[in-house]
Amino acid sequence: MDVSFVILKRYRAYFFGLLVLAVALGAAAETPTQTRQRLLFIAEEQLKSTLDDRPQRMMEFSFPVSIPAENQSLTGQLNVLVEEGWLDRTQGVGSYEAKTGDRRVTRQGAINSYQITSKGRQFYVTELGFEFARSQFVAMDAIEMLEQVDGRWQARVHFSWRFKDVQPWLWAPPFDQLKHIRQLRRDDRPALSGTAILAWQNQGWRLINLDL
Repeated sequence: MDVSFVILKRYRAYFFGLLVLAVALGAAAETPTQTRQRLLFIAEEQLKSTLDDRPQRMMEFSFPVSIPAENQSLTGQLNVLVEEGWLDRTQGVGSYEAKTGDRRVTRQGAINSYQITSKGRQFYVTELGFEFARSQFVAMDAIEMLEQVDGRWQARVHFSWRFKDVQPWLWAPPFDQLKHIRQLRRDDRPALSGTAILAWQNQGWRLINLDL
């Protein structure tokens, strides 16, 4: 098939979709470019509303949780939160399962048990983890129309965002091995890329999917 024909077909479908949306928006006089600018404005407002000051989380545990002391990487990170007063720790001895090659074996050894404190609950959400930073919308990068899904027009938005208000405990040595944490420590931490899907629902554009 002629590649130029495929590109032309997609180009026409894109602008036809924008014209249809202009009518749906009650702005039949708008050009495709004007409709695109309207979408960019709506998307930016919704992303700012959703992203700005949104907690970012890690360590998705259900407390109380028991971790073998031999897992020095994980216990080291949890012990940092003990020092912060977010967790309580008790130490004991017991049996636990460990993986050796392709087999799982039962071992006996030291175990650290962790329970969340009242202070820690201020920063914790079950199955989502502890807040380690917050997000901030930076800028819109691009927007593209998608094919209709279940009779609804959709648009994919590309944008940039960054972390802010990073928790000081992330500078503790047990987090040195985590690449994304090392990036957070930078004073000039770079903006990150994200995508979102907006759908035309109930006579308006709605943010239905966010991928950071």
